[in-house]
Amino acid sequence: MNLSRTILYFIIFMIIPGIAIEEANISCTAVNHKTNEHVDLQKLRKTEKNGYNWEVKDEENKIDFKINICAPIMMNDTSIEGVNLERVGAIYVEGNETFSIGEMSSNVYFQGEKVVLQYKNGSLCPGNTTFRKSSTISFICNPRIYDKPVIFFVAEADKCAYFFEWHTAYACTKAKEHLFGPGTIFGIILLVTLIVYCIGSCIYRNTTIYATGWRQIPRHGVFFTIKDTASNLFTSLFSKLNIFKFMQSDYSYIGDIDEENRLIDEVFVNN
Repeated sequence: MNLSRTILYFIIFMIIPGIAIEEANISCTAVNHKTNEHVDLQKLRKTEKNGYNWEVKDEENKIDFKINICAPIMMNDTSIEGVNLERVGAIYVEGNETFSIGEMSSNVYFQGEKVVLQYKNGSLCPGNTTFRKSSTISFICNPRIYDKPVIFFVAEADKCAYFFEWHTAYACTKAKEHLFGPGTIFGIILLVTLIVYCIGSCIYRNTTIYATGWRQIPRHGVFFTIKDTASNLFTSLFSKLNIFKFMQSDYSYIGDIDEENRLIDEVFVNN
């Protein structure tokens, strides 16, 4: 039975990590593993259907920022050099120039009580051919703000790193919803185990003892016992139904004889 065991271990090791990866790779969400709570920022993602980019102003320096969350911004400007225009997640306009402050990312994570999203690999920093502009967005929970988040430009460092605070109800933590419950996972493993056992046993019996037909199935005698039991039960029920019908027809026949006798008696009386 080594073959069936090998197949079983292979499928289990493929399924369990797959479930974990599928649960962990939900974009634009973060899980606090200490409290088992999570946040989902997908509702902050801008599309053509729900409006364009989020806009933030630095009133002091007269700079306009445009940001999208977990998605590239929507723009027609192609003058930004040295970046992948299709992945630009945030920009700012200063004078007649447009700069990227990072490529979009869906890697949201907890930093203390804050939820953080970083965009990196933007335009080149001034006077440097190595470092590139980046932006860091800290999301603050405010349960009263849904549709119109309050966004602040906090600071910049050497015109290379930019920091924002984003107050929204979507940053408030919720209890983590599991993709599969423990019972479901156990049921899946049990079902896969049974399937693999049957397949592995069939292969083993076919290649080792050259079994054919029903004899390839492990414990095939059990299946025949179940089949015979069901067949006997069905036959017994069917026989009882036939007896019942016969008794009904027999009683109706007796009723017909009584009717004939009554008619004969009436004829004799009338004569």
